[in-house]
Amino acid sequence: MNKIPLAVPVIGDVEKKCISEALSSNHIAIGPHVKLFEDQIANFLGAKNAIALNSGTAALQLMIEASDLTKGDVILVPSLTFGATVNAIIHAGCEPCFIDIDASDLCIAPTSIERFISERCHIADGRLLEKETGKSVKAIMIVHMYGNVCNMALIARVAKKYGLEIFEDGTEALGAKFDNVPLGSNSRFFALSFNGNKIITSGGGGMLLTNDSTVADKVRQLAAQGKSIHDPADIDFVGHNFRMPNLNAAFAYGQSLVLANHLERKQIIAKEYNARLGKLEGLSMITSAPDTWGVFWMVVFRVDPKKIGFDALRLGQFLADAGIETRPVWKPLDTMLPFKKFLKGELKFCYDVYQKCICLPCSVNLEIDEINYICEKIENLITE
Repeated sequence: MNKIPLAVPVIGDVEKKCISEALSSNHIAIGPHVKLFEDQIANFLGAKNAIALNSGTAALQLMIEASDLTKGDVILVPSLTFGATVNAIIHAGCEPCFIDIDASDLCIAPTSIERFISERCHIADGRLLEKETGKSVKAIMIVHMYGNVCNMALIARVAKKYGLEIFEDGTEALGAKFDNVPLGSNSRFFALSFNGNKIITSGGGGMLLTNDSTVADKVRQLAAQGKSIHDPADIDFVGHNFRMPNLNAAFAYGQSLVLANHLERKQIIAKEYNARLGKLEGLSMITSAPDTWGVFWMVVFRVDPKKIGFDALRLGQFLADAGIETRPVWKPLDTMLPFKKFLKGELKFCYDVYQKCICLPCSVNLEIDEINYICEKIENLITE
């Protein structure tokens, strides 16, 4: 058996044709494929506005900059997430406050948000302030972790109760649904990523979805150096060079044409894993809640060392020796040097999950015999 990677892109003739068209037209930086891609994703998800950008991190940063938040405002965010989520908050001039997750789906826990606010905050002059620092808590940044879906109903209820903005990091959850509605279709701020290991890729890229046309206009300006809509030779405010190049958009557009197939393959892969490993005591697959439809960007299993005799680290090392690439889940960000100075709530499950969970190979072209090989190796380790 050849080495099995964790997650690699699958590039077919459709994508190559689109890239060839862009190259032949000499539309490398600015060109028609950008709008084609934006429209394709907007139509697929039912979103009103889609703005293609050069990374998911750019999408996260720009949605904060396009909001009403100001410098120093606090955004509640899960500690268990990729660093880009928090880097974007800081680059946008705000501060993170780390909140715990729900161990069942690895998404930010609404109960932890409510607990932090009720125990650590108070309302003064109509503003929600953290008691010790007096800092203003203005928003929640939720992360649809590994393709699982946050409890949008409960989060929306908490946000409405305290007047908080909701930012959605959907960079791992393209195509996921809550209550049978695609994520991002009704959102004011929703970020996507098309990095090389995502469900579809542009090599590097991202997108912001919004149902607010004013936000869409602001993001387009911010991404294009703040150029004036009325006079491209003029600049209205300080912006960035965050636009997606047409060549990347051509690649992404080709990928978007096979998105439905990729999503279907992810479901098949997850079901095959669960059918084989889910029946083993001490192993359980992390899944989205029953009223949601997760997309399994990563297939994540929880390892119970007390029941199975080894931990997630040992399992990863064993599989690596067999030529199988795995990865731990994200390390809690509050433990990392650049982020230790920021506020945090009571954190428990994010630490536990980091120790006990592992991501298994899940490329959309992963074959059944490869899944069987991986499962056999795990079964062999258990019976040693």
